[in-house]
This record gives sequence, structure tokens and C-alpha cells, in this order.
Amino acid sequence: MRHITLIASLILAACGPTHGTEVNVPADGPAWTREPDVFAQVERVAGAAAVFWGGSPDMLIGWAITFTNERMACGSSSWAWGCTEYHDRTIEVALMDSPCPAGTVLAHEIGHVVVPNDAGHQDPRWRDQKFWYDMADMLKADEPDPACRAAISDAVTKMIVFY
Repeated sequence: MRHITLIASLILAACGPTHGTEVNVPADGPAWTREPDVFAQVERVAGAAAVFWGGSPDMLIGWAITFTNERMACGSSSWAWGCTEYHDRTIEVALMDSPCPAGTVLAHEIGHVVVPNDAGHQDPRWRDQKFWYDMADMLKADEPDPACRAAISDAVTKMIVFY
């Protein structure tokens, strides 16, 4: 895996702060994982999701986001698309062959950072389809790539909690 500590620029105001998030991507991931601005792309999506959840990109400082080629075990699930661990401040996200970071379940996992201690998805937004479709619309708004916009629409169905 390429491992870079990212101090990317997600600027919410003209003189806004720079945020530090560690991002790890597999060397054999989709094409976007090898793009020079991959770390800025991930931080942009993560920061926008944090704001949509009602938080701040600052909440992601010190967290590590790792993308993997496979689904993973997480909590009581043996086959999850993503996993957020508070104790070591890590987020793991399956790539799902997505053409962009926004087309993964990253926005869902960022919700676990903004809404701490809710691994059981008790906050009503987890099950609110309108919330997730609005999240998808927000992520697609500045996305020029049609394949990425389609992947975001597909991913939103994996982010809604149906129990």
C-alpha cells in the first residue's frame, strides 16, 4: 500500500485550516487510487460528508482512512463494506470497484466519526432514505465524471441502514 500522511487542502473559508488525515490505498486498486491528487480527493469527500452530517472536517484530524480491495469483518458483521474503529481512529472502506472515492461507503463511515458511539445505527439518519439521497446529490454536485456520479448513486443503496 502507498502510505502518505496527508495534509491536503480542504478549504472551507478563504483562509481556512489545512486538515491532516492519513490515507492508505492499495497499489492494485482502481485507477483513481493511483492519481496524483488521490489524497486530496479523499479528504474533499470525507470533509464534505462530515459537514453534511453536521460536523466539521476538523473532526477527521488524526484519523486514518484505508481503502481495501475486499470487504471486511466489522463489529457483528462478517462482511461489511466499511468499518470505523474509535479506539485507534481508523476507517476502513472497501473500494467496490468504484471509479472515485465518493462512490464508496466513505460518507457512511464518516458518519460514525461525526455521530460517535452509535455503532448500532440508532440515529434516525442511518435509516432515512431522503438523508442518503440528499447526501448523494451533494457528492454528485461538483463531480464532472458521469461514471463517478453513477457510482455514487449505486453506493448510496449500501449506505442506508435497513434494519
